[in-house]
Amino acid sequence: MIQKSLRSNLRIMLVLLFLLTQFFGFGNPPFFGETTAYAASQTTIQSSNLNVTVDDAFPRIIQYQWLGAGASNGAVFYGNEDTLSQVKINGMTYTPTVTSVVTRDTITYTLDISSIGVTMKMYFKVTDNLVEFKVSDITETG
Repeated sequence: MIQKSLRSNLRIMLVLLFLLTQFFGFGNPPFFGETTAYAASQTTIQSSNLNVTVDDAFPRIIQYQWLGAGASNGAVFYGNEDTLSQVKINGMTYTPTVTSVVTRDTITYTLDISSIGVTMKMYFKVTDNLVEFKVSDITETG
């Protein structure tokens, strides 16, 4: 019964990782703009089951590493290998000024698009075997 539960949890994690990777890893996602081919500044957030390498200069997951017990321990799943630097809002592409704050399990980004007076806060948070991405605040002053 425990093996079945572990396999079920692993399947759920793989599906979630696949969906996140589809959004952050392949093609030209609808929210983020064109990619740039320069080296990213990376950091890691983690839980007891998952180690997530993120770009600390722009919201992007670079890779996931499974830390849980069993045969999957150490398995790596790749996210977006292309460095991102722009957002699309209403069909227009903008290059924001980005700052980030990192804790053990969370990275919070502040994206400031001064040309249109918009500031966005978003974060990745890893809990157990899940990664949450959330836009937590949008402020418009323009």
